[in-house]
Amino acid sequence: MSHRNKWIALSSIIEPSLSYPLVATYFTPTDIKPYQSIISTLQCNALSLNTHFPRALLHGSLMLGGMGIPTQTHKTTKDRLNYFLYNVRRPSIERDKLEASIIFTQLEVGTSKLFFQCPYSQFGHLATISFAVQIWSECEPFGIELQADRSTVWTPAPVLTNDIFIMDIATKHYNKKGSNMINRCRLFLQILSLADMLMYDLQTIHPSYRHGERPPSCQSNIYWPSFDNPLNIIGNSGVILSVSTLIP
Repeated sequence: MSHRNKWIALSSIIEPSLSYPLVATYFTPTDIKPYQSIISTLQCNALSLNTHFPRALLHGSLMLGGMGIPTQTHKTTKDRLNYFLYNVRRPSIERDKLEASIIFTQLEVGTSKLFFQCPYSQFGHLATISFAVQIWSECEPFGIELQADRSTVWTPAPVLTNDIFIMDIATKHYNKKGSNMINRCRLFLQILSLADMLMYDLQTIHPSYRHGERPPSCQSNIYWPSFDNPLNIIGNSGVILSVSTLIP
């Protein structure tokens, strides 16, 4: 086969057949590295380049002197975004599922802003892996930020003026392990902000929260998924007290 025919066969038959299932697969660049190595070798062969041709030049930007051939990670991220945007913009069962997943992730992460607009490196460890979370993680390295009309997405509203969301401050003052422990308690207690923990005088933290219990008199108006009691996992409820020390 000529080099031109090799390139056509690679780009129109081999790559699409291998990359098609990746759109719905969770993977990291490390997971896909062996597959990418094979594809890069075939690309070099089709372009009449030495098989040891530097991969940084092969996949590097044209502006930086590279050949501009995207890696499979780049292509899959593009395909994921196209699939996601296509489905969330039209009425369908897929959109309903995506919206439910986005709402669940929003509650799970516990930030005041749409989680797509928050740094994944700061909040990503709080979320359960899903299609939406995978897109969130892949957008950040490319500087892509997904935005939405406020009327089309749900984000939690503050209870009081100048209210502070627990995870917005916990992720700044604690490492990933500490903030994850706090988040487990927060999810079980079904609270989002510091105001959710206060009694009617807006000055005192409800004693039940200090003991890691949900007060019967404080019922959230949000439909929360069921979360396990963190006392069975962490062993104590002290982590929720550490949040209360951050109240200004």
